[in-house]
Amino acid sequence: MSRQLLNLPKRTLKTDTTDSTSNSRWRKIARYWLLWAAAIIILILDQGTKYWVQQHPDLTLESYWPHGGIEVIPGFFYLAHVVNEGAAWGIFRGFRYGFIVLAVAALAAIYFFRHSLLLKKKPSQFAFGLLCGGILGNLCDRLRLGWVVDFLDFHLPGYRWPAFNIADSAITLGVIFYIILSLFFYIEPKEEEREGERNNPPPPPEEDAKPETDSDS
Repeated sequence: MSRQLLNLPKRTLKTDTTDSTSNSRWRKIARYWLLWAAAIIILILDQGTKYWVQQHPDLTLESYWPHGGIEVIPGFFYLAHVVNEGAAWGIFRGFRYGFIVLAVAALAAIYFFRHSLLLKKKPSQFAFGLLCGGILGNLCDRLRLGWVVDFLDFHLPGYRWPAFNIADSAITLGVIFYIILSLFFYIEPKEEEREGERNNPPPPPEEDAKPETDSDS
């Protein structure tokens, strides 16, 4: 009985330590809630629209206007079902596993450099949420199908823009948004310190008091 009483505080202390560690871990994850929310929304939208395209009877594989597809805005916007085994514009075809490794490396780099990327700031979280959601969306395609499903087909005067998807759009917008933040809104800490020193210069040093002279001498 005495041994049980002696061991009880130790067990309680260990449980409290485990609980506090778990709570601290969840608090750290919750700091990036906007990144998680944006990434999950983009992933759901991307995979949901791709599934709809794959199941639509009028969007058979490799169907695009005028040889198939769905006309949304005549002469401008169509829905297609295009297989993309490469990157943008279909370049680097046949590098499926290379793109998978590159996607995983990009996500790992975002995690390890999260402090340098200022991910504690909400605008950065939104930008990288778009980026991560897009990367995950295309990564799921490559793991599941071996290629990426593209279906947004825009036609410009004399030019047909390569088909793309929600994930591609999110990646592009996330990169552009973060570049704008970095160029026009984010200031490096050293620059902020220099700006503060220019606005609040240190007071001039006090002059040494001159010794009083004896008038009688």
